[in-house]
Amino acid sequence: MIDKQENEKCGETFFPILENSIESEPNQWPWIAELQVGTSHCSGTLVHSEWVLTSAQCTLSKKASSFSIRLGEYDLTSDDYTEQQYKGSAIEIHPDYYPYSIESDVSLIKLDVPAKLDRYVKTACLPQANNSITKDSRCHLSGWGTGSYKQHNHVILKQIRLWKISHPKCRKDMKHFDDNLSITYNMICAGSHSNNTECIADIGSPLVCNHGNKKFILNGYASWIDTKCDEKLNVFTNIAKYIDWIETIIYSKYI
Repeated sequence: MIDKQENEKCGETFFPILENSIESEPNQWPWIAELQVGTSHCSGTLVHSEWVLTSAQCTLSKKASSFSIRLGEYDLTSDDYTEQQYKGSAIEIHPDYYPYSIESDVSLIKLDVPAKLDRYVKTACLPQANNSITKDSRCHLSGWGTGSYKQHNHVILKQIRLWKISHPKCRKDMKHFDDNLSITYNMICAGSHSNNTECIADIGSPLVCNHGNKKFILNGYASWIDTKCDEKLNVFTNIAKYIDWIETIIYSKYI
């Protein structure tokens, strides 16, 4: 159910990825979306010219038209001359999402008009239902950071290389942070090997992985972030587990 023309060009970035740098190049991650409602911020990912995928935490109890959606964004304080700005026209939240959990933390925002896909604004590839990351997957997290949906910490887009953490280890480590948070296989745990103390992600920040080719697949986005900002443990929604629902909304419900 993938739009062939868009899918052929998804997940492409024209910049070399510097593994040990937290500084991203302008438009290095051309699918990231900056979402704003009033003074609250979160991130999302353009997965179709008309749709941004993000956390349900970001959209719950909000009107689609209240969202300002910026694509091609890099420096939040200046005009990069690559930005495109849109409003939301519809919001879909996964029916199994429960507000006090990060289970089924999935939402889609429809743009008021289709985005103009170019060198600076692209879609990330969606995973297949059986797609999974391994300890060897080359994954990167990008965002403006704080670990919450309230505000950004950086004005320049940041990045960090992350590695998969096994579910048993994730469950054990999570007890030190939030003993009430249940880690399931509908989630991905990942962390950094570095001693970097930067806050990279905010809620909805994309985790994209390269699985041996030049395209980046959106395997997850941030649902729970370590607010100590040491990037050692982060929990992401496992998009592959929800791909049928996502594609039904994008390719069937609004046709």
